[in-house]
Amino acid sequence: MAYKKTLWKDRVVEKPNTYRSVENPDGTITLYPITGQVIEKGTPVSAANLNKIENGIVELNEQLEQNITDINKKINNISTSLTIRSVGIQLQNDSEMDYFINNFNDKLIKMKILGITDVILCPVIYNRNTRVDLAFTFDKLINCCNLVKNNGLKLTVKVHCWGDTFGETFDKILWFESYKNVLIRILNIGDIVRIGLMNETPFLTDNDNYKTNWLNLCKYIKTTYPNVELISSPTTSSEYNVLNHFCDYICFNCYPSNTVNNPVCNLGDTLLEVYKYTDYDIEGKYKNPNYNKKKIFITECGIQPYEYSHLHPWEWDTNQLQKYNEDVQAIFYEDMIGYVESTDWITGISWWISGSDDTTWTFLDRKAESIIKERWGNDE
Repeated sequence: MAYKKTLWKDRVVEKPNTYRSVENPDGTITLYPITGQVIEKGTPVSAANLNKIENGIVELNEQLEQNITDINKKINNISTSLTIRSVGIQLQNDSEMDYFINNFNDKLIKMKILGITDVILCPVIYNRNTRVDLAFTFDKLINCCNLVKNNGLKLTVKVHCWGDTFGETFDKILWFESYKNVLIRILNIGDIVRIGLMNETPFLTDNDNYKTNWLNLCKYIKTTYPNVELISSPTTSSEYNVLNHFCDYICFNCYPSNTVNNPVCNLGDTLLEVYKYTDYDIEGKYKNPNYNKKKIFITECGIQPYEYSHLHPWEWDTNQLQKYNEDVQAIFYEDMIGYVESTDWITGISWWISGSDDTTWTFLDRKAESIIKERWGNDE
């Protein structure tokens, strides 16, 4: 109930502070006010009026305590929902891995000071009709992983499968065995917190054995490596969501590639649509919206520091881009952090940079870095 203000008025009389003295039989004196004409009665200082003030103070205090409780709940939701603050680094080949090993130690130290908690390494493998081929020397990947871990950052590996030259000779079963062996080999590096199960991999469901193999791979990883979290890729198809049943997070790559004035708003709508389809059961049957929900991990997110770059996010030739403008990137970072921290269904975000001498996507030494430092940074 809203507090109703009391308009206090002074008592005004013709003869203020004027009294008649009467002597009592017991020797005491009683003073009787002689006010003359009462010009203004004034507001009485009564128990009712004073208790109204007291009650108002109590109600205001209770409301303040409730507001503090509500604010703390929101703060707790933010601090517990966004638990993964990461960078994603693509390592296409030996050259990029060498560059990462030789140049990223200081950058990783800096990232940790900025509040980054995790690093996603994205090595590339190439799809063939009966196998996958590594685009790198495996020992170099081990060295990259060790560099991340030695800097006290949590490690995620998300394998990127490139090439889609599948024809009539494509053997799903042989391809899958080769892919599985690569994942297991990576897991055996040790101290990997998360593994990206699928990214641009062929997922053809016309073969029940192939589908069963994927499910068995999920079970095998969860059993053999119980401390490793699984990340799956999102889709609205029930086949993917069968795999999501075994995964801890649903990954989503989030780049502004639309023509709206507010790319973050559009991305938010897309993310929410993906989240709607993360509640299938093991048989791919849709359940209650609150069933088996998996939080989304945005494993790739970023924008280049050029005007209108959200209209052509994958343009690598800077000569074809518009005017260089770090504010474009910084505003996107600030808006995106604000968006993900306002939800309770996004568990992490990873800013995309290249493992090579990155002059496009990186946020380091740009205005976007100050945004991350302000929102996430620490004093280490």
